[in-house]
Amino acid sequence: MSQLQKARLFALDNNSFDFEFMFNPDVLSFKHAVKVKDAEGARTMQGTPKVSFEYPQARTLTLEKLMFDTYEDGSSVMEKYINQLVKSVKFWGFIQGTNSTSRPPIYMFVWGGQNYIRCFVETLSYKLTLFLPDGMPVRAEASLSLKEIDASNTQTGTRTYDPSQFGDRDKRTQPTQPVELNSDLPKRAQEKQKQCDQMRAEQKQLYEKSQQWWIYSAEQRQQFTQQAQQKGQQAQPVCDEATALTKISLQNSINNSG
Repeated sequence: MSQLQKARLFALDNNSFDFEFMFNPDVLSFKHAVKVKDAEGARTMQGTPKVSFEYPQARTLTLEKLMFDTYEDGSSVMEKYINQLVKSVKFWGFIQGTNSTSRPPIYMFVWGGQNYIRCFVETLSYKLTLFLPDGMPVRAEASLSLKEIDASNTQTGTRTYDPSQFGDRDKRTQPTQPVELNSDLPKRAQEKQKQCDQMRAEQKQLYEKSQQWWIYSAEQRQQFTQQAQQKGQQAQPVCDEATALTKISLQNSINNSG
């Protein structure tokens, strides 16, 4: 008899978005559709309406009546399961080097050895159905609509699925850094830029010392050169992150003002 496998949403961007369902879905409902354009008032000789075909629409997968229950351990079902799902329908800033983009997480819906769809969560609905005497929710029912998306919407170096490298167990270097889009973002960008400027200033001081032959010996100047190079290597990812955070903050400000 085959071993039970849990259905999962495997995040291509970062393991912090990975999600494993508590109970497997009973039904996977797929929908395929073709977009057509009606020619208003145009009819054939037989009286049937004329239509023109435009394009195949993105495939969707609907998961309904997904159950989550934390009654036995007395924990909050919101904190243990639902809040992680809510992250899937938020816009995040994804940083890779100096590049950044704002969008919801991209997933693969996998179940055992079956890789069903590359997608994002288009809709999420849930209801809380059981509470402890103190009001803590311990049971929930959720429904998800997953919409297919092409590979061009993910950044380079996305994660590859390995059943043993999932969620907190994935110790690999993550391809992107998610940033929550909130009111603290401009402040974070400024702090990161300040850190970058400080590290670059220290690097410059070390390089200047390496040129002062009338004060330091050749051996000391060589050490200063090596230290300056090391400081530059340490500063690069910090400065790249500062640039990306600034871009995300600016784009988020434009989106909110619009």
